[in-house]
Amino acid sequence: MMGSGRTVRIGVHPYNLSLLVLKLRDTLPGQLAAIGRDVEWVEFEDGRCTIDLIGDDTIDLGGSGSVPPILAQAERLPVVYLAASAPRPRHGVLVTRRGSGITGVADLAGRSVALMDGSFHTDVLARALDEVGLSYRGLDVVDGLVDEGMDRFLAGEVDAWLGNDPYLESVRSALGADLVDVLESGALTSNRSIWYAATGFVESEPAAVDIVLSALRESDRAIAADPAAAAALLAAAGIGDADATTWDTTLRNRSWQVLPVTAEIVAEQQDAADRYLRHGIIDRAITVAEAVAPTAASLRAAGHAPAGTA
Repeated sequence: MMGSGRTVRIGVHPYNLSLLVLKLRDTLPGQLAAIGRDVEWVEFEDGRCTIDLIGDDTIDLGGSGSVPPILAQAERLPVVYLAASAPRPRHGVLVTRRGSGITGVADLAGRSVALMDGSFHTDVLARALDEVGLSYRGLDVVDGLVDEGMDRFLAGEVDAWLGNDPYLESVRSALGADLVDVLESGALTSNRSIWYAATGFVESEPAAVDIVLSALRESDRAIAADPAAAAALLAAAGIGDADATTWDTTLRNRSWQVLPVTAEIVAEQQDAADRYLRHGIIDRAITVAEAVAPTAASLRAAGHAPAGTA
């Protein structure tokens, strides 16, 4: 049970590589054992599931893009922000086929776009639509996992696809010059990862929270120092059906930091939440700062001012 002091249940999925590599490196069990805690890795398909799994007490802690914690707060689920990554602006690209008639975001009105609705894809698209005065609900949004969206796009079932590596590299290889980049996510969003947890778990197990965040920070530093080693772990585990070379390219294109939730990050999330309300993605206004945990001891040395209490 949550807060029992015995098992820390961590959600892990292929779209939060930091937690996934931490699991594959297998360093956390020994660190938690030092305070009499075990770890259970609960695997699932994508980060959008994180909030429901926290809400129904299946996991204590998880990570995703920046959108799910906003959805969780809007749904009044008991979650708190723990940490965030540095910006990862090169992560996603909206693409179409040459001859589709789509040359910019304004051309998406009434067209079909495959994406992971509720992931960072939602944030990218909502921001892009704001700039041209279109509504998120004015598009035919085809929801699915990234690989499912890729398959639909390659089969010609959708007009555009918002994709990311390692799948994007596969599409570039398949379509070559017929692939047209419409928009890069870095032009609009910081695309951070957010790590968050059940409120009760944070309150009852502060030492375990600190150990997990410390281990996560250490693991991210290891990825940055030796991306080839992390790529080999991901390939050996069969993640994304990508080989070590493809994963190595993907990892080298990202920053690897675990940071406190600063006032800047809270402001980013609040801006996004207000936008989602305008687009009908959430149905009530929220105050992001109300869901931010005190900065864990393991992150205080990162040199960033915390968003809330220290």
